[in-house]
Amino acid sequence: APVKEAMSKKSTVTIAVPAPCRLLEMPAGEAH
Repeated sequence: APVKEAMSKKSTVTIAVPAPCRLLEMPAGEAH
């Protein structure tokens, strides 16, 4: 699914930044 691919790419990108930034970008439920 395109949406799932986009989310996977977003998670891959956000993993590269510090955890606090990830928490700010994503709702707690989406943070993996």
